[in-house]
Amino acid sequence: MMKKRKKPFVVTHGSYPFDVMVCIGTTHAEVIKALNKKMGRKMDKEEADYLELHSIGRTVMLDGGQTILMAEDLKNNPDFHANLSHEILHAVSFLFDRVGLPHTTQGDEAWAYQVGHLTREIYKHLYA
Repeated sequence: MMKKRKKPFVVTHGSYPFDVMVCIGTTHAEVIKALNKKMGRKMDKEEADYLELHSIGRTVMLDGGQTILMAEDLKNNPDFHANLSHEILHAVSFLFDRVGLPHTTQGDEAWAYQVGHLTREIYKHLYA
């Protein structure tokens, strides 16, 4: 059974040197507080405003390559899972854009593997 998560957690992109902070059901203030702690500095207002969640999910990649995946509160229903998979694809897209691996027929397997990896790592935390 999935637990409700209010605290952001971090997963890795596996063999790629970038992290993903997953924020499910967290407030904007909690996201900013976690990022400030992780970065060791206080975000300015423009940075903080950029991370505002204006819909049911949002994923952004910061200048340093860190990805922030945000989603509305955890619900064990198809809409939540569909939204989470949508945001996971954005996270993978940002990663591969950064490392120069466009989505093509030749790179399709790498994309599929990475989506699977990130999904598995997130669900490990959700089912822990």
